[in-house]
Amino acid sequence: MVNKFHFKGLISRAFKAPVISNFELNSNIKPELTTVSELEIGYQLNDHWSLISNAFYIDINDPILYAYDGETFEENYVNFEKASTIGTELSLRTKQKWGFVHLNYSFYKNNNTKAAPYENELDDKLLNAFPAHKIAFISAVNIKELMIAPSIIYNSKKIGHFYQAEYWEEYGPKEYAPTFIMNLIFSYKLVKNLNVSTGIYDLFNQKYTTASAYDSGYQGTPLMGREFILKVLYDF
Repeated sequence: MVNKFHFKGLISRAFKAPVISNFELNSNIKPELTTVSELEIGYQLNDHWSLISNAFYIDINDPILYAYDGETFEENYVNFEKASTIGTELSLRTKQKWGFVHLNYSFYKNNNTKAAPYENELDDKLLNAFPAHKIAFISAVNIKELMIAPSIIYNSKKIGHFYQAEYWEEYGPKEYAPTFIMNLIFSYKLVKNLNVSTGIYDLFNQKYTTASAYDSGYQGTPLMGREFILKVLYDF
């Protein structure tokens, strides 16, 4: 740390080995290799507020992907050339006696990916199923024994594979609208070791769908929409 600044650089490399089901369909399948580089800079605004920004680069060589031929009904696992993204993230955080607030923005773009199942036919800056922009607001406010924790997550549009009818009819990419998800949780400390929490997930009942990231023969998965929760927690 230099004065109120901090700097961080990370480089990592990992591999994913093929599993038995991969070799059953393709005896020549190779491991995929992932390289991740990240550079971060942060600034302590005062005793309670901080600002952090980072940039990242992700590169996957020989990604192992499932492939299906709708005409011959043949399945396979294939090594494609590469999948790659670049992006940035900005975070503003505060921690106070009354609680905390985290505000985060993230952005990515396709970096010349050469893996057909991931490539997007409608927008070449996106990879299938992943929005380019995400904003997250997470907070908690303490009022004596009561904690109120609202959170908001915004995702921009995403595009994924879509199957509407049987026998592969109406097959193709589909654009999913942006989503705005709000959750609200209340937690109350009844006695020393006993907490009761209740709340609502997806307050506005968006009923959004997770898009299919690659050509698997399925359309996106619809989520439950608005959910009510009740939780009792006792610490021994």
